[in-house]
Amino acid sequence: MSDSPQGPQWWIASDGRWYPPESRPAPAPLAPPPPSSSDRPIGPGWWLASDGRWYPPATSSTTPSIAPGTYARASPATVSRGLAGTLQGFLWAAAGLAAIATIIGLVGLAALNRYWDARPGSADERQASDDLVAADDALDGILGFSFIVALVIFVLIIIWGNQAHKVTQRLWPGPRTWSAGWTIGGWFIPFANLVIPRLVFSEIEKIGRAPRSGGYVTPGWRQQSTSVVGWIWWVTFVIGYVASTPGFSMFDDPAGDIDSWRAGYVLVAAGEAVLVVAGITGALYVRRLTRALRQDQPTA
Repeated sequence: MSDSPQGPQWWIASDGRWYPPESRPAPAPLAPPPPSSSDRPIGPGWWLASDGRWYPPATSSTTPSIAPGTYARASPATVSRGLAGTLQGFLWAAAGLAAIATIIGLVGLAALNRYWDARPGSADERQASDDLVAADDALDGILGFSFIVALVIFVLIIIWGNQAHKVTQRLWPGPRTWSAGWTIGGWFIPFANLVIPRLVFSEIEKIGRAPRSGGYVTPGWRQQSTSVVGWIWWVTFVIGYVASTPGFSMFDDPAGDIDSWRAGYVLVAAGEAVLVVAGITGALYVRRLTRALRQDQPTA
């Protein structure tokens, strides 16, 4: 070291002394440049392009000033109102058919009891027999209509659920438990399909109902509660189908006896009564969740 440079490339340090070239510290390594794009926002000011990728603020001269901790608003993504309305309509139709099936099931049960208690060969027995046949035929017809309506609901609810999941992906691009594939695949796993679709809808609902900032939900969306209506819909849907499905195969089984026939009518009437509640609450749930997922709702 010296108070003055002693040759070329001598350098002065912060202590005011001069040092030879060989003592110069190595330059600090340059920080790696930020990625040109990402599948999720890395920091404030990152913006979402039409290709679904996130880009840093420097790549856009029109990027607005954004407060720390928030991100640019996502591009619009909504659930089709026409699809949601059609699904609600079929759920109301399912509730109506279930109500009719409940009444016919009770009529059939009463006719069966009258037939069993009537004196053999009497007019009461013949009338009860006619009423019983009519009830059986009506229930068979309702079963056919209900199957068609249930099939349409099954297709529509898969499409609706998939659209709803895509909306929540825009509202929360971060990690989550259930991917979009579960909105379809979860329905086709035996026994697990009694639980998985409900869990998928619960996650969608939590994201849809969570407070938003800058068009995105806050990280605390997992603590968001789910609606009672949604749980009533799912529980009554499962109970109703589990009860009524075997009942339809029992009430007019030629190999059955009086007890199995009675049990069949009871299961049909009880199961279909529960499905009335499932249809009504299902329609309300679809309506409320579709509204919650609208991009133009107030943000936090």
